[in-house]
Amino acid sequence: MLSPVSDRAPLPTPDHVVFDRFSPPIPLEVAKRTLRGVAGVYAVLDLLPDRDLVLDVGLTDDDLAKRLADPHDTFCWAGRARGTVAISYCAIPGMTLEPWVERRRVERYIRRTFRPACRDE
Repeated sequence: MLSPVSDRAPLPTPDHVVFDRFSPPIPLEVAKRTLRGVAGVYAVLDLLPDRDLVLDVGLTDDDLAKRLADPHDTFCWAGRARGTVAISYCAIPGMTLEPWVERRRVERYIRRTFRPACRDE
């Protein structure tokens, strides 16, 4: 579950954004191997002893593992992380307009809430 500080401090959110649908953090290298073919929204986290920071957020329509392997993005994540880089994701499958709109809505909400350092709107 995503929160501005960590799972120890729940994020107050509007009912229309369901953060409990996000996975627990998965190490980046494990996520690259296991999330092939997954469509949805992802958050790149910097796991620190006292808090978790959101480094980046994005969405994909077909293959989350492919997005996580982008060299430009991984360079930014590695350069900004002070702890362990991990992924939390919410699978939102489907190629029609409705799932795409849902993915975009969740991605924008997370971006505005956490203001990640590695990607601009």
